[in-house]
Amino acid sequence: MARKKLKHFPFHDEKKLVEAAIIFFNKSNVETQKNFYYDPSTKRKRYQVDCLVEKRKTIIEYDGPNHYNNIWKIYRDKQRYKYLKDLGYKVVIFPYYCALTKDMARYIFGDFYSEDKYQEMLEKTCNVQNESEILGPGWHTSKETPANFIPLGIDRFYKELMSVPKSQLDGIIFSLKLYCKDFPKEFIIPNDSRINKLMERNIDENNLKYYYLRRDGKVYI
Repeated sequence: MARKKLKHFPFHDEKKLVEAAIIFFNKSNVETQKNFYYDPSTKRKRYQVDCLVEKRKTIIEYDGPNHYNNIWKIYRDKQRYKYLKDLGYKVVIFPYYCALTKDMARYIFGDFYSEDKYQEMLEKTCNVQNESEILGPGWHTSKETPANFIPLGIDRFYKELMSVPKSQLDGIIFSLKLYCKDFPKEFIIPNDSRINKLMERNIDENNLKYYYLRRDGKVYI
């Protein structure tokens, strides 16, 4: 991989995800930080969602590292997602280690995806012109690697890897392999046979057209 000076920042940001949703859902009643009060007797008990598109009965959540390494956060997530689904909402999760590539945008926004909307998102939300100018999926300089995940977080991580587009999976695995060049594997990869097997997968280099930033400051593209 050739090195190149980094010009742009990653998409790993809840605010940017909401901005993208507004574009893809045609600005149709997108609400942020919406509260759902699940106990009629008090407003203290509530579930707050990142992005709600009521007209489409869709909720999009940006989940950071504590959704994988905090047992009580994971427990609450399970309760919350069940509650929202029982109300008839489609709950779509955007993990912090993913990137909003074209394939991921199709996965997240479904029928509302279009090339024109994606280009608008790149220009308005990411301040770039081309998809290849964003940071790729996976880990770059964060210390919140999968080795930090608790067992239930590892289970969730594996299930998500099995559902995201294959191009996204390739980028995630590639980023972990880059990390392992700088640190011992036990600091990066959890001791889990499923994840270890994924680390051995053959990666399609056509899926590695994004920036990959290393902790030593080097950039690969």
